[in-house]
Amino acid sequence: MRLDARARQDVAILGSEFLKLDARAREDTETIDRNVKKKAERLRRIAATLREKAQSSLKSAADEHWSAGALEADLRLADFRAKQRAMEDALMALEFVKNIHDMMVRKMYNFPQSNQSGFPIPNDMMDRIKLKKNGKSLDFLTSELSTDRISAIQEIYWSMASALSEADGIDYTDPEELELLIRTLMDLDAMDGKSSVSLLAECSSSPNENTRQALANALAAAPSMWTLGNAGMGALQRLAEDNNPAIAAAASNAIKELKKQWEIGEGDSWSFTVNQKATMEGSEADDDEDNADPL
Repeated sequence: MRLDARARQDVAILGSEFLKLDARAREDTETIDRNVKKKAERLRRIAATLREKAQSSLKSAADEHWSAGALEADLRLADFRAKQRAMEDALMALEFVKNIHDMMVRKMYNFPQSNQSGFPIPNDMMDRIKLKKNGKSLDFLTSELSTDRISAIQEIYWSMASALSEADGIDYTDPEELELLIRTLMDLDAMDGKSSVSLLAECSSSPNENTRQALANALAAAPSMWTLGNAGMGALQRLAEDNNPAIAAAASNAIKELKKQWEIGEGDSWSFTVNQKATMEGSEADDDEDNADPL
């Protein structure tokens, strides 16, 4: 009996100790869980704070960027690019119509074909330009040509040229837009066009100093005299005599730099060559015709 009572007592003691250990383990688990939750909450707050600071810094940088005029500058640049592309497309279309008109005139009156300088070129030069459909060459001037058709093409050409010269898309009084226009005309080798000559004459004598300065800067960027043409060089010479010393200096320096390209220094060797192959072929053809036996 005593052993049984002792065993029961020991079991009771062990049971109570296990209960204490279980309670302590629960308390430790709850404590660890609370600590983990606190640390997680703290990390979440830190992350939120850092995110807010980053967003605030980014917003401040963006605000400072835009407030400094960057947004307006970006918009103006995009507008310039769009206008430049529109001008290039319009001038290319204008040149295409003019070429069609010239081809019709040459074909109708049997004029010798010539290049931009007015010198004759081989008759087979235009034969290298073909219009093909499904691999077959077509002649796009097959129908009978008439003065009415040529006049109609000419009217289209002058209408397009007039619309381009009177377009409201370019503000000639804005220095930046004026520089853009001059650069575009130089890129397209259109400085000696009728509208370009009028524009250069008007801007070089403009009462607005910013306009004259912008014109001088744009012309000074020309790679050569050939690019400027007679109209561009004339405008530079007028600007070199400007009452504003800065404008006159910019134009004078540009003229000096352009003239340096033609200076022959010690050791320089210059030569001019002419492609005489076409000329010789043309002469041989003429000789063959002259030497042909009459029928």
